[in-house]
Amino acid sequence: MLVNMVCLTEHRVDGRSAISPAEANALVAEAERWVAENGGWQIDRHRAYQTTDLDVSGSSPELLRLCNIHLEGSILPLLAKLFGFAAQDLAVEDLFVVKYSALQGEQRSLRAHRDDSELSFVLSLSDPAVEFTGGGTAFLDCDPSVLAAPVAPGTGVFFCGRQLHAGVEITSGTRCILAGFVRLHPSSPVSAEVLRSMEAEAAALKALKPRKKTSSEM
Repeated sequence: MLVNMVCLTEHRVDGRSAISPAEANALVAEAERWVAENGGWQIDRHRAYQTTDLDVSGSSPELLRLCNIHLEGSILPLLAKLFGFAAQDLAVEDLFVVKYSALQGEQRSLRAHRDDSELSFVLSLSDPAVEFTGGGTAFLDCDPSVLAAPVAPGTGVFFCGRQLHAGVEITSGTRCILAGFVRLHPSSPVSAEVLRSMEAEAAALKALKPRKKTSSEM
């Protein structure tokens, strides 16, 4: 199943435009500038599911400044609205720029996993029309699986991090994304109830019998 905008009420996945293509390009440019001047991309920050990435909070001050503007102005308010929380309930635990490259020896994909965070997002920073082919985020608790295909830079996929998902292999070019892990700290009984519902759903998803993967998901 191939879709550009994923909206699955059952598994709490939504795809929306969060920042402009120009703003996405600016994030990539600053990340690449910092990497070029400071020893390259990081490959060992996430022990279990390693990505070729750049930690936003521990690298370029300018990248952090830009990301904070987007988090406060659009990303976190949108995430809160989509999932029924107040903006003050959300706290970013980890934020990083990920690079996928089709060059030999580079990271092309990320195997299936569940995040520790209650909410997660993947914001596209590269243009699939000119910069890469393949890619996307596959959601594997669905049967058949659902692919959030790469769309315009600045478009994000927002979802419950506890559901099983994978970074689909790119087949050419280079793709950059902004990935975020967001923790919830309910400030009201309503928010607390939404969180309890999400945690119950996450437990049910983990209890599902693993579905056999297709070749594109491995």
